[in-house]
Amino acid sequence: MAKYSVPTPDKVQEVLLKIPTLQLRRVFYDGLENPNWVRPLLEAGAFANPPEPVRTDDGYIRDPYWPEISYLVRVAPAVPSDVVEVLLALRASTNPWLRQAVFEIGSKIPASEGTRLKPLLEAWIPTGFGWRTDPRSQVSFAVALLEGGESKDGRWLANILFEPRTQTEAGNSHARTFLLEDFWYEAELPRICAALGHDALKAMSGWLAKFVGFSGHASGEYDFSGMDRPSIRVRDDKHPNPEDALVDAIRDTAVAAIQTGRSGVVDVLLRPGVALLRKIALFVVAEVMRIRLEVGDDAT
Repeated sequence: MAKYSVPTPDKVQEVLLKIPTLQLRRVFYDGLENPNWVRPLLEAGAFANPPEPVRTDDGYIRDPYWPEISYLVRVAPAVPSDVVEVLLALRASTNPWLRQAVFEIGSKIPASEGTRLKPLLEAWIPTGFGWRTDPRSQVSFAVALLEGGESKDGRWLANILFEPRTQTEAGNSHARTFLLEDFWYEAELPRICAALGHDALKAMSGWLAKFVGFSGHASGEYDFSGMDRPSIRVRDDKHPNPEDALVDAIRDTAVAAIQTGRSGVVDVLLRPGVALLRKIALFVVAEVMRIRLEVGDDAT
């Protein structure tokens, strides 16, 4: 950033006085490349008031664009600490453009800075992460935390995105069992599984056990969750489905883990005491035996 200078407070005030309208602000922030303006603009109050959604006369909700956010997204990799300071001051905002940007920024900055954004996400869970927010950015943020050494907060965000929730827990996410829609859940599960590493099997088994509990297929003394999936090897329905996606991912992860000599895999599957997971465990053991016998290895 040596080629960029730091503006003086007077210079910042002069510029802000020249861009009083939305159109002028958009032109200015779309063209601003100097990351050294973030903190002076913050101190001048330029980021203090993202516009709130507006209900129109015909009953729709309009999301006024906030030009400042495009600049923050663009320069976040260069000055992550300054941008995080801006965002942390906006936890009360319901601006969808802001919520969209937080995940995009979180996926691009060092995990040590991204983890500081957790209070924002915690504050937004009851009202949702915003309909404009790209599910791929949400998962990318979790992956960035996990791969960047912030495993605790990375697992926390992974659970928020992939763990089933009751309607009360789901806030305004249209009473979905999962925060992610079915297509994105299945599409993004392999990425989060890879980022979780050895924790993936335990996490996914917990998510599946919780789901069949919520669905009523494994509650109290009755457990017919094994009927949810007639065949563990193949699925009947090719449409995106979180339960089938979890079964497939758990199956493949467990088989690969045993093949590499990892111990305790079957115990992880049996621990929740759910019929569907027991069925997966039986398949996994049989599949590993089959593979080893085919290549002439000891299947004991």
